[in-house]
Amino acid sequence: KIVKILVCIVILLVVLAVLSHLYRYLFNHGEERYLTQMFDMDVENNIPSWVSSLSLLLCSTLLFIISVAKRKLNDQFFFNWAFLSFLFILMSTDEMIQLHEQIISPLRNLFHTGGFFYFAWVIPAVIFGIIFLLMYLKFLFSLDSKTRILFILSGIVYGIGAVGFEMIGGEFVFEFGNNNLFYSLLTTVEETIELSGIILFVYTLLNYLSTQLSEIRISFSNKSEA
Repeated sequence: KIVKILVCIVILLVVLAVLSHLYRYLFNHGEERYLTQMFDMDVENNIPSWVSSLSLLLCSTLLFIISVAKRKLNDQFFFNWAFLSFLFILMSTDEMIQLHEQIISPLRNLFHTGGFFYFAWVIPAVIFGIIFLLMYLKFLFSLDSKTRILFILSGIVYGIGAVGFEMIGGEFVFEFGNNNLFYSLLTTVEETIELSGIILFVYTLLNYLSTQLSEIRISFSNKSEA
């Protein structure tokens, strides 16, 4: 049910974002910013950013629950789950206040980047992603096959949106600027792919809890009934 609700919310947000951009650029409302600011999926402190931030926070909470369960079971990978929970808290915070945007100009000036690396934060992001993947290989192979596949797939989907489309957007902005309909729609696609990766990861974690740690789910149910 949680996943279905998230999917419906994202579909609604995408429709509203597209309509607001069309209203601004195609119907001669180029100076109208209130509507697009409210539903623009590429800005901070608006409805889409809240949804994205809360979805990441949900991931963090589920990861924390799993880490606590793993700790009680003396599982050697409990810290991996806990660290993932911490990372998702950071990602949730960043999604709301766009901390990564603050390092773009310093990195761009430092490395003189343009084109696909116009949004220069993708450079440390790619480096961190590679290091993180290498560090978590053993953890990934400790998972059951379905969870491992879903873990990897959700990460790929999120990475395509967060980094891949960000690089494509950087090239476009570098050549044509960002005050146009195409770029606005491009960022909508980017954020939609990101949210799809997050929702897939929520499903992955819920499925893992229900199939691999079903006793945790039952104990929570008993508490609520009491």
